[in-house]
Amino acid sequence: MRVLIIGAMVTIAAWVLAWSRAGVLSEYSFFPLWLGYILTVNGISEAAFHTSLLRIMRGCLWWLFAGSVPLWWFLRR
Repeated sequence: MRVLIIGAMVTIAAWVLAWSRAGVLSEYSFFPLWLGYILTVNGISEAAFHTSLLRIMRGCLWWLFAGSVPLWWFLRR
């Protein structure tokens, strides 16, 4: 339940920041938006099914994240 609340708070804060047109801060709000989304969906999964990808994959999920960052950076260019 704690992950769900943290994820929702991060998503709301990043969403407000993204639409605030605060220059550089709003331009780099993509990462906190996705992080908040991932934590929120993970929290919903834990509440509904008592399991989640973060709990099952643990370390592998961090490798997936580290590998996807350069790919997204390349696609964004």
